[in-house]
Amino acid sequence: MSSGARATHALAANYRRGGKAFKDLLKGSVSRPEFPDSEWNSIIQNKVCDFDAVLTSIHSPAVPKSLKEKVGAFEIKVEKDVEVTKTVTNEAQWNKAFRLFKRATLHLFPHRDSELATYENHMGDLFLSIDPSLHPRLISYDKAVRNLVANRGDLTLADVNHDAFRNTFRTHIENYGAFVVENAQLASTSSSSPSSRDKRPRVEICKRFNQGACVGTCHYAHVCSRPNCRRQGHGAHECKEGKTEKN
Repeated sequence: MSSGARATHALAANYRRGGKAFKDLLKGSVSRPEFPDSEWNSIIQNKVCDFDAVLTSIHSPAVPKSLKEKVGAFEIKVEKDVEVTKTVTNEAQWNKAFRLFKRATLHLFPHRDSELATYENHMGDLFLSIDPSLHPRLISYDKAVRNLVANRGDLTLADVNHDAFRNTFRTHIENYGAFVVENAQLASTSSSSPSSRDKRPRVEICKRFNQGACVGTCHYAHVCSRPNCRRQGHGAHECKEGKTEKN
């Protein structure tokens, strides 16, 4: 374990021992950087932060929503804040979330400055070298790496050349990666499911044709009204007493 990793785990252990008293002290700190309350626990415990929640806190202010309740003959109207969630899907969004994450982390773990700068540069190089159409894979890689570091005591985000990082890259970025292949299979299964097929546009049948009112110039399907007739399709006929009449 590197000296940086040891320092991080030692500080995180001290913060956890402080419990609620430490959290209250942190909330009352005037120097505390902007960061969603829901994610401070992750910083304190050196766990994975939800960048979607961080991005949501930046760009999705609570939207007032009116709720109406009836009590007897009276109607009560209540204004409730509804938060619109955001999801990190591209480089710009990731950079915004990471900057807030970095400030919050350095507030409690100032020795991690070099580590976070190394990882930020690593991700920046990947965003530049990988086609934007594949950036969602890079977002997935970032989540996996941060989860890996949080669950292994011997790694930091600066260990970008470690075999564990390379394996994670192959899993989430390369076309043959397990995560990439699994997602492709799920997408293929979803697109071929009955519910997906049911969403295809259906051909509308011309009702006027079987009533003798259509002269065959419309764009609907003309279908024979007799149940035993198999001649159907666009421009089909209408059977009358066994005889065939075309448009």
